[in-house]
Amino acid sequence: MGLKTPVGRVSGDQLLELARLAESYGRGELRFTPSQNVLIPHIPDARIGDLTQEPLLKALPYNPPEVERGLVSCTGTDFCNLALIDTKTRAMALARELLQKAGGIRPLTIRWSGCPASCGNHHTADIGLQGCKVKVNGKIVDGVHVSVGGRGGSDPRAAARILEDLPCDELPEVLERLVRFFRARRARRGPRNERVRLSGGARSHRASLSRRRRRDDRRAEGGGARRRRRPRHRGEPLALARAHEAGDR
Repeated sequence: MGLKTPVGRVSGDQLLELARLAESYGRGELRFTPSQNVLIPHIPDARIGDLTQEPLLKALPYNPPEVERGLVSCTGTDFCNLALIDTKTRAMALARELLQKAGGIRPLTIRWSGCPASCGNHHTADIGLQGCKVKVNGKIVDGVHVSVGGRGGSDPRAAARILEDLPCDELPEVLERLVRFFRARRARRGPRNERVRLSGGARSHRASLSRRRRRDDRRAEGGGARRRRRPRHRGEPLALARAHEAGDR
């Protein structure tokens, strides 16, 4: 049985309880995965029902929400002096907010890396987030570079970066739109090449953010708003996605 450890955080008491469950229901064996999950193997079918009633499975669920199932985060500033942002706390907060606003979605991988070292493997996720620092109104705040359309496995593909220097406070709105766009696009076109088509959301977001930039610039010219550094767009992921789709056919 697989259990989800939220962004890889497990306390000492939880580890002891996991060991007890492995000995009681399996063969005393635990396996931890790169996706920050824990597996208890060799459980007889007749005992699975009893295991699902154990109190620990409320904190480490076997059936987590889809947005949490594919959530991975590096250590972040908690224990790494290379990280630029607190990845784990932000990852959990963002997952809860997406769950409330976007509702039920298909399994979606969201991976966080706190710096260019990419310990969270953000370049192999549907949505990859790399931590950075951004200057907003003269203050340095946490930010991310946003990439989409990546995947690992036997047919890997690096995610395409679509936004740079996005303040973390604006991230929930951007990802909510990405998820909604992807869900609508999938409903129209079917499940084939799902992960590649997520990259197509870049065009919609680029247009939306460009409209907001022009509006804010007009206000700034009139003295009604302060200028700040805008997220930068990079590349043409839509064209890249179409090229990949043509190759898959």
